[in-house]
Amino acid sequence: PEVTLYRDSASWCPYCEKVWLLLEEKQIPYRIEFVPMSCYGRKPESFLKIQPSGGIPVAMVQGRILPESNDILEEIERVYTEKP
Repeated sequence: PEVTLYRDSASWCPYCEKVWLLLEEKQIPYRIEFVPMSCYGRKPESFLKIQPSGGIPVAMVQGRILPESNDILEEIERVYTEKP
């Protein structure tokens, strides 16, 4: 898939949820990488390399890393215009 979503492993982050809902609504193929929220333990070094602050969600859309949910939504809408 052209999209990788880094989201919380507990699945209760509302920012991660809104990105996930848009991907599902537009039926865009994606891959999920689960990352623990800070209250559940340390984030993997591999994740901290792409998001030094440790904040989630983060998405990689066609090779571009987007560290904020609204930026992710805008990029998905921009790139996947053929999907309503």
